[in-house]
Amino acid sequence: MNCGPNMIFLDGRNIPVEITVKHIRSRYRLSMSEHGVKLVIAKSGLHEAADILKRHSKWISGHYDKMRRHVSEIPEIADGADIPFRGGKCILKILGGNTNASYDREKSLLQLYAAGNDAENMRSRLCLWYFAQSANFAKELCLKWDVRERFGVRRIVMKDMRTRWGTCNIRSKTIILNWRLIMAPDDIYEYVLVHELAHLKVAGHGRDFWNHVEDILPGSHMKKKWLNKNGFPLLRLLGDYRLSAERIM
Repeated sequence: MNCGPNMIFLDGRNIPVEITVKHIRSRYRLSMSEHGVKLVIAKSGLHEAADILKRHSKWISGHYDKMRRHVSEIPEIADGADIPFRGGKCILKILGGNTNASYDREKSLLQLYAAGNDAENMRSRLCLWYFAQSANFAKELCLKWDVRERFGVRRIVMKDMRTRWGTCNIRSKTIILNWRLIMAPDDIYEYVLVHELAHLKVAGHGRDFWNHVEDILPGSHMKKKWLNKNGFPLLRLLGDYRLSAERIM
């Protein structure tokens, strides 16, 4: 059941909120976007919704402001735009004609051919290019970390995720990675993979887990900070455009 968008008064201001009643294992889940706060809660806990929002009001307000500021930093997908790629900037050159993509590493130039120069087609072509680059780099990292032998991974899946960079299914030994990671620096991409690999040994996000991640990949706490600070614009670069999940290993 979706209660629909409403306005709540939190931390001295009005912020949009959407409450969804759903069967979940945890008591509730809070997530943020530039559009407001979303609360997913079990039906049995619906009466607590107002208290939960009030209890997290400072966190909600701070993240709401931060995300709205970040929206203004997202580049427009247009000819000549600087778009993020592997931690740097790539010049986007849009050409008419066929539907190929050509990347010049030395010039940091991506030539994207989009039939009809249609905006939606350009977004689609760019997503597909990012997806392919991300899948290739993920495969390189999986070989580097020997994920099958060392961690027992059975599947690596590339997927679209609105708020997460990665997730792990311990039972099926499956790691799911967000293809938008290819926009971040290589070491940040690697950190996310290692983070999910660590879950195969330590569940949850307690002290033991973070110590384990740091043991595997020293300096991970700084990479986590980078992602928390800089990740949101990367997640929102192409808006709500979605690609189907694909197994890459």
